[in-house]
Amino acid sequence: MANLLESIGSKVSTIVELAKTLGNAELMLEIGELQMQLADLKIEHAALKDENRELKADAERDKDNPLRYDGSVYRDGDNHPFCPACYDDKRKRIHLSSSQSQFLRCPVCRFGFDPGADASLR
Repeated sequence: MANLLESIGSKVSTIVELAKTLGNAELMLEIGELQMQLADLKIEHAALKDENRELKADAERDKDNPLRYDGSVYRDGDNHPFCPACYDDKRKRIHLSSSQSQFLRCPVCRFGFDPGADASLR
């Protein structure tokens, strides 16, 4: 993909030089818009590469230390409960903590769980 974007950028530069030679202002305007779109594609490509790298790292970590879902929370090998909302949304392993009431609460997203309603959370 990066090679394709570079190739397109090179072709656009060649077309810019031809348009300058012809002195066609309307064509130069269209080429400018094309260059902006190409820049946007390059930014999006870089963001997708970063996301892909993060997902691969997460998958590797999950392979080495998988979580299991027991119907209400995720747990690791030590049986620590993790927030399912944070894990499902952003693959973040956030431990649930006890609040002043009987609820377990996520310190990040504030999602709460009633351990009385689910014996597996105790």
